[in-house]
Amino acid sequence: MADLANVQVIIDLSDIDSDLEAEALEELTHNLKQEISELVEDVDLVRESSIPQGGKPGLANFIPGMLSAVFSVENSKALLNTLGERFYGKTLKLEFSNKGKSYKLEYRSKQQLDDAVEAIERLSKLR
Repeated sequence: MADLANVQVIIDLSDIDSDLEAEALEELTHNLKQEISELVEDVDLVRESSIPQGGKPGLANFIPGMLSAVFSVENSKALLNTLGERFYGKTLKLEFSNKGKSYKLEYRSKQQLDDAVEAIERLSKLR
């Protein structure tokens, strides 16, 4: 991802643990927001109005389990490693966009993440 400037990503934690109560999911989301705040330029809870048409609907003003973050390419590896250390073995979903290109990742292991990032790098060179 070396040729990307700033990247915006939506981090979906809602499928991390299907047994989580809404309150626990909200706490997990807030804790992760604080944990990654030093690695990103901006991070916030996703508001229902921020989801594109046809996306996952929200039940409240903020959507439980979803964060929006903007980060530099230099910090992308640290951010992905932090997310991985917390959630490998569980399905983590990321949607990100940069320069008009959008990508969706779903992964459970470092190998799956590495494969997806490599594929995205190859796709970005095709355009």
